[in-house]
Amino acid sequence: MSSIDLKTLKICRAVPTANGAIKICKIEKQDRSDAHWTSTDTTETPFTPSCYEEGNRPNRLSLDLRCEGECLEFFKSLDAWAIEQIAINGSTVFGKSFSYEEVKNMYRPCVRKSPSFDPLLRTKLTTGGYHPTRFWGTDRKSRKAPENWPTATLRTQIHIAYLYISESACGLALECTDIQVSEPSPITCPFA
Repeated sequence: MSSIDLKTLKICRAVPTANGAIKICKIEKQDRSDAHWTSTDTTETPFTPSCYEEGNRPNRLSLDLRCEGECLEFFKSLDAWAIEQIAINGSTVFGKSFSYEEVKNMYRPCVRKSPSFDPLLRTKLTTGGYHPTRFWGTDRKSRKAPENWPTATLRTQIHIAYLYISESACGLALECTDIQVSEPSPITCPFA
């Protein structure tokens, strides 16, 4: 597992987005490089990637990944780090200070939990634009996205991109930059 020392990460100054209702703060390492986490264990997704927007084909889709073991521990630690950093640096991030409890109540964790399903890591994948998500086979050769996402086995490289801030919520944006895909062999007819 490619781990990141959370002490090397920092939250940059808030910048307004085009719609003005949301601000974003880039997450970067102290040396100003991007922060990436790469899985060594494989995972799956119970859902085909989708978006909330109707109509136009979006460039960014939500991809929920099953999260357990070291992955779960890392992203729980990342959430705890983010809450603490936002509380400490609230005047820089939000323009005003908040208590730890206030930040904890508005923070949307990277890992969603529910009694009805395993923990899921909330990520995004990009289908177009300057930096589309790249897909790889187990042979390390470029390939297309899985045909049937819920049957595929995945390894991911995740960019811890930015902290988003709205009036009522905040959380980290996780972007899958690269996904290694293993799919079951196609079923063939057993009759000659």
